[in-house]
Amino acid sequence: MRMATLCQINKNRIKNSILLLGFGISYLVIFQFSLLPQCPFKVLTGYPCPACGMTRAFQAILNGDIIGSFSYHILAFPLFVSFAVLILFLIYGMITNQDLVTKKVIPLLERYYSVIIILLLISWGINLYRGI
Repeated sequence: MRMATLCQINKNRIKNSILLLGFGISYLVIFQFSLLPQCPFKVLTGYPCPACGMTRAFQAILNGDIIGSFSYHILAFPLFVSFAVLILFLIYGMITNQDLVTKKVIPLLERYYSVIIILLLISWGINLYRGI
């Protein structure tokens, strides 16, 4: 029984560590080194994708321009706050040896996924209208 518990604790820590490492690498690639290519959807279709402007909006938020981030993408600030909370859950889960992502975050996403999709479609319509 004790060995199974230790194995589960190690799996939780490894999973949380990999997720945090992924967020860290994504931050470096996107915001520090600017290694992202152009949006493939926009290149192929000529229209902005549902997430077009999100990187610029996140950069504006990181520079303290929260109001300006809305001009790039209307859902950037709520998504940024969601990512910040997710990172805090990951760190807290690593400290307390809990899997909060599976217990708290995923059920929340499963419950509200239709609202998230509708908001994304609305913001896509706004991006299409503005021609971002």
